[in-house]
Amino acid sequence: MKKINLVLLLLIVLICSSCGVVVKKLSGFKDPKVENKESVNKFVIKNDLEIENNYFLSVNSVSDKDEITGNFLFSVSQSMLIYDNEGKRYCYNGTEECSGVQMQQMSSDFKNTYSICEKDQIDEYFRFSDLGTFLERLTDSSGNKITRNDLPKTEFYIFELWNKYSQKKKHIREGFKWSKDLAQKSDVDFAIIYVNTDLLEEWGLEKGQKVKAKFKYNKGSFSMNFGKFPWYKE
Repeated sequence: MKKINLVLLLLIVLICSSCGVVVKKLSGFKDPKVENKESVNKFVIKNDLEIENNYFLSVNSVSDKDEITGNFLFSVSQSMLIYDNEGKRYCYNGTEECSGVQMQQMSSDFKNTYSICEKDQIDEYFRFSDLGTFLERLTDSSGNKITRNDLPKTEFYIFELWNKYSQKKKHIREGFKWSKDLAQKSDVDFAIIYVNTDLLEEWGLEKGQKVKAKFKYNKGSFSMNFGKFPWYKE
């Protein structure tokens, strides 16, 4: 577990800063609770999130500790992935550190502030450098694998990564609306695809149980320690 915490510390220090968007997100962070697809979909309907196509992270092997840990690291360290229609992943190449400002520049000047990603922590830890590899890890509510044929025709895809535990309900709703507005105002054609990253019962975890998590802030960056996963017991 010490090694896992070290990896997560590295990821969050690399990605997070003290800007308002990150602080607001962490202010609503709760201990992650194991959900299932039904409970997530009910949450979407109850809170009027207006999601037309909500997908889920999956695992290849139930109760695979490494896969589940990887999914969890991904869920707490990433909030968005951008790919073009050829499957290449795009990253911010400007000078702004705050993710909120980066998103605004995505809307106003995408082609000058975003470019094809160089090898980074996404490639090293998650290996999602291309769209096809990322889609292999996604399923719909019925458990069907997602392919490019399931995606709308567009120039670029924004994969909005979200979960129930990392923000307050109103902040989730506001964030969705904000990203939709930015995409509509952008100088390129975007389609937003929603991917839920909650811990799921179908991964081999016990529904309703929580993972203890604690954030620490130090000199402009955040680190996090988390406890054991609640494995399902027959």
